[in-house]
Amino acid sequence: SGQQQTAGSDPWRLASTNLVGYQGKSVVLRFAGIRGSSYESDMSIDDIRLSIVAPLNAGVVEVQSPSGAICPGTTTPVVGV
Repeated sequence: SGQQQTAGSDPWRLASTNLVGYQGKSVVLRFAGIRGSSYESDMSIDDIRLSIVAPLNAGVVEVQSPSGAICPGTTTPVVGV
């Protein structure tokens, strides 16, 4: 709330919100602004994006090399994810 930018040449402000708590539910996005009596109270909203982000739960499924026992710190194994 309040003044966000002071000049017409100021760059756009980027904002993001995580909606993961609303997964599987209907969501209504509402943008509200309070308009004053001068040009300084103008408001613009542009380039709204809703994205599905893939989960980050990757894990090792296979040690490809070296085969056999590995002594810790002696080699870097190649793994498949």
